[in-house]
Amino acid sequence: MRKQAVKLATAECLKRGILTDFLNIHAKEIVYMMTGPITVEDMKECWQEEAWEEALAKGKAEGMEKGKAEGMAEILAMIDRGVPPDEIRKMIANATKH
Repeated sequence: MRKQAVKLATAECLKRGILTDFLNIHAKEIVYMMTGPITVEDMKECWQEEAWEEALAKGKAEGMEKGKAEGMAEILAMIDRGVPPDEIRKMIANATKH
């Protein structure tokens, strides 16, 4: 009964355009989480993954700020624009030759 309710709610959200991107990717996982057995180990793994993602995002942000403060704003701007790393290396190599 619960599984049917979760599936129906998910389908209704998709039909109404609510969280469609998320549900298209995670619908099966949501149904499992809402209806399947969840252990302490499952929750621990989930929390660790969330903590890792948060720490990674924080580290990237801090690294960008530190890089800007140390005069790397031009290189960071190229990275933000999607310039391939090999091109950036070549530009740095050519700049240090002169």
